[in-house]
Amino acid sequence: MNRFIVALLLLAGMASGQEIRRPTANAVSTASTIGCTGTNFGTTVTNPANWYDTGTPPTTTSGTSVSTAISTATQRWNGQVITGWALASGSYSSLTGNINMSCASSPYAGWDTCFAVYSLNAGSTWSGLGLAGSGVSATGQTTYSVTIPSGTVLSNIQVAFCSQSLYDSDNASNITTTLTIWDIWTSGILGASIYQPGLQVIGSNRFPRKFYFAKLKRGSNEYRP
Repeated sequence: MNRFIVALLLLAGMASGQEIRRPTANAVSTASTIGCTGTNFGTTVTNPANWYDTGTPPTTTSGTSVSTAISTATQRWNGQVITGWALASGSYSSLTGNINMSCASSPYAGWDTCFAVYSLNAGSTWSGLGLAGSGVSATGQTTYSVTIPSGTVLSNIQVAFCSQSLYDSDNASNITTTLTIWDIWTSGILGASIYQPGLQVIGSNRFPRKFYFAKLKRGSNEYRP
């Protein structure tokens, strides 16, 4: 039987495309590793389900996390942790984590700070994802993204964020900082190649044609199934 090497382009024709996955739950976080400092006070959030609702990212509905300073030289912050990521449907060739958010303070601007961090090991360690406001000026709606290893188990991903408020000594005013989040999601490219070194696709030139994988024999130019 004559055999021929089938172009590896056959492998490139495997199904691929972008897959969006989101978390499913949120809870109060008191972890100082988020980035905010001062006194954590809790649970002032609105419409948190909008942080991970369905749709083309970033979605148009939002929820907020609010903190308010209460006295001279007092910093307060409000933190949340997002968990319960939906599983991937297959292997990824690339993967990014994303959060779309804004940060603003009132009644005066320039006293706001909002942090977002992520974990790939269920909260054991954290890395920076987004920093808005930073005590300088309000930050408008922005998507912050980070590339993460394509083999990451999505259920191990967590995102945490906080809004931090400061006392405005210039105006003798307690500042309210509002972190608004429109969307949190991962974007993975499906269709990771199954090619392995030394692996070729072999076919028969007889009908019906049959294809199978074969490996190169050690020390020769022949392939064996």
